Amino acid sequence: MTLLDDIDDDELAVDSWDLRRIVPGYDYRTRESGVETDRQIREKLGRDLRTVASTLEDVSDTLYRRGERDRTERVDELHADVERVRQRITTAPTGGGSTRDLAVDEQEALVALVEYDAGLVEGVQEVLDSADRIRDAVDAHESIESHVRECGAAVDDLDRAFTGRQEHMDGLRT
Repeated sequence: MTLLDDIDDDELAVDSWDLRRIVPGYDYRTRESGVETDRQIREKLGRDLRTVASTLEDVSDTLYRRGERDRTERVDELHADVERVRQRITTAPTGGGSTRDLAVDEQEALVALVEYDAGLVEGVQEVLDSADRIRDAVDAHESIESHVRECGAAVDDLDRAFTGRQEHMDGLRT
């Protein structure tokens, strides 16, 4: 049994179950497990964003071959945004410390980290889904503008969520 098992209730139980499914051993209770958990979360986000970047590259290539250069430019800008956020997430300093070394209540800190991590996983899924909608629209020769805006907003939201998580973790240290 872990500390997460002790505090699981309602929405937190769903978040922690989803995170444990994605990151076996998900735990911030010790410095070693916290560092590993942080690394695994960031690697998962990085892999998913790499998938998005690949999808957008394929979309851009398709549009370019069709001679739709104006639409290619916006997809390429979105691709650059995804890559920027991916690089930021994968190269960020380790954020997972031990909740035992925190300046706040251990349970409160752990709950907040679970919520942030669940939000990041949810956010990257929205980016993946948005990129798939762009690809589907291109394949169907439909307009992609609303899907590109939606994906761009999801990328921005993920970037802000990651910034918030890092700031939160920095603020927890003693």
